[in-house]
Amino acid sequence: MAISENPNITINGLTSLLNISKKQVETFIKKLKDAGRIHRDGGDRYGKWVID
Repeated sequence: MAISENPNITINGLTSLLNISKKQVETFIKKLKDAGRIHRDGGDRYGKWVID
């Protein structure tokens, strides 16, 4: 998973890496957050993703 390899990756970075739209990435992130699989530690700019 891209987030486990680079926890500092942004939504725009995931968009470029996965070649899908920003809306699709946001939808996947929301599903993972709602399921309790990931959360963001820190802010949007300097935070990182944490896999639970």
